[in-house]
Amino acid sequence: MSADTIIPAHTVVPTPPAAPVPAALAAAGWELGPPDLPGIPEAVAIDAEVASHARCGRCRRKGLGFVPTHKTGPCGSIYGGFYCCTRCGWTEEA
Repeated sequence: MSADTIIPAHTVVPTPPAAPVPAALAAAGWELGPPDLPGIPEAVAIDAEVASHARCGRCRRKGLGFVPTHKTGPCGSIYGGFYCCTRCGWTEEA
């Protein structure tokens, strides 16, 4: 994928190999992949759609990827994720 490629809506981008999970999220116990809960596939699709319209906080490129994450909390699995720029590698918690 070239640096100028626009990411189509509903695309879940694989995590860049240089930063599997941003350090702050990993330190808080987040792991790659969505939890196995009802409604989560729809939530991932919505978050990917939102990401496809967002701009990178560093290089300002429009069209970010979305990487779903999960962790175990006191009441079970928790869904989360982060936005990722495929051009410069910038990430932000969703």
